[in-house]
Amino acid sequence: MYYKEYVRARKALIVFGIIWAALFVVTALLTVVIPMGFDLDTHAAAANAKIATQPWPALVGIAAVAAAIMATALGSTLAQENDGHLALAFTKPYSRDVSAAALMATDMGAILGGVLIGFIVMLLHYAIFHHPGSACCQPYRLVAGPDPVFNTLRSLLFPLAWYVIVVALSARLRGAGLVQTLIWPIAIGMAILATVPLGRGFQVWHQLFVALNAINPLQYLSEHTPAALGAAVLAAFVIVGWLVATLQWRRVEA
Repeated sequence: MYYKEYVRARKALIVFGIIWAALFVVTALLTVVIPMGFDLDTHAAAANAKIATQPWPALVGIAAVAAAIMATALGSTLAQENDGHLALAFTKPYSRDVSAAALMATDMGAILGGVLIGFIVMLLHYAIFHHPGSACCQPYRLVAGPDPVFNTLRSLLFPLAWYVIVVALSARLRGAGLVQTLIWPIAIGMAILATVPLGRGFQVWHQLFVALNAINPLQYLSEHTPAALGAAVLAAFVIVGWLVATLQWRRVEA
């Protein structure tokens, strides 16, 4: 069972890496054809361009959102065990809590690996095409930015929180397709409705959407949420989601 999940997580990580590599190639080709940030004949302007700054924790955040997509796919781990494999889990010499922990830990390792891959690919892109001496693109200098420790920490926690939510919501099902399909549009819709003002006649609805958005992980990755608070809440999501998923799966009958 564990080896099967390891193979599944490894395959997902390989596919994720291939997608990032393809994105790197596409952006590299576009950069060569269309010098980004300058007109086609302004390489001299590029040489004299003011160097902008780019906080590198923001790149970790982008990689984390991408890794959350992989986390959505991997979040069906316990639901898949329910679909024809649960009787086998009962025969193991260890508890189902241990089994659930091992399965989720395997997936979480792959998810963090996905964040690292995305971050490295973006660093390479900046190093090759946006370095301070770049003659083709807007030059950037990578900086730590404000509160880099907590911004990085909440970015790393975000896809893990997303993953355990998918696992917890599908732990008693025999397939996670419905959860995996709906979680992104619901979370994005909640974030939009909580942000967009609805006018005087809809203030009650706006306040309701704001309250509901408090359980939306996207809220705590936003720059509008203090980094330390975002990291703390996302850590709580990971812990609570892990426990709920384990308890839910423990109660499933073969």
